[in-house]
Amino acid sequence: AMRAHAKQRAQQTGVNLNVLEGDMASFDANELNLKEGSVDLAVCMLGTIAHLITNDACIAFFSRVEALLSPNGVLIIETNHPSSVFDGAAVGPEAQEAWDVETNAAELGYGKDDIDVDADKKLMLFIEYGQPGDMFDPVAQVLNRTVSLTLTNDDNTPPPLKRIEECVPMRQHTAQEIDLLARLSGLRVCAMHSNFELSAPESNPDPAEDYRLLTVLRRA
Repeated sequence: AMRAHAKQRAQQTGVNLNVLEGDMASFDANELNLKEGSVDLAVCMLGTIAHLITNDACIAFFSRVEALLSPNGVLIIETNHPSSVFDGAAVGPEAQEAWDVETNAAELGYGKDDIDVDADKKLMLFIEYGQPGDMFDPVAQVLNRTVSLTLTNDDNTPPPLKRIEECVPMRQHTAQEIDLLARLSGLRVCAMHSNFELSAPESNPDPAEDYRLLTVLRRA
């Protein structure tokens, strides 16, 4: 569904986008039609690297990207900012988010066999990211985060049309770990920023604003 949505949005905006699928820790560049040294920019946004919960998986990912980067290519990784990890904001009992989006069955790729509504009927999708009681392992630095998606009619009348809930293990990487794992894979950190502004420092004067860390890496 995510690939189909990406293709649809690309077509709507006139962007030539090739959407590929692969395991970020074990993908085969040849199968994805990617040549070594051909990538100028690789990005790993929205804390996706948190799904690599072992050092071996991280090194495998970094090594594969390193081989694909051009001589001046860069890899940009977005993670939770260390301040939100160490003060508990990202892993404590209050580490919960919830939001909703307006959608319809067609956008979600559902047919009549999935949910009994018209394809263009307005629906609401509620996303809950984290629940009270989600356990954090401080040794492995892995948070077992509960993620749920609830699809309802636009007036939120019960029962829900569909609900999916999973427990997703997510590692909380520190800046120094990213640096070390990258070095082991032939990469080096050349910059860190607390937001998407190039002038942004690694940490903001206001700790409350430190919720993401953007790390820029190049081939060593």
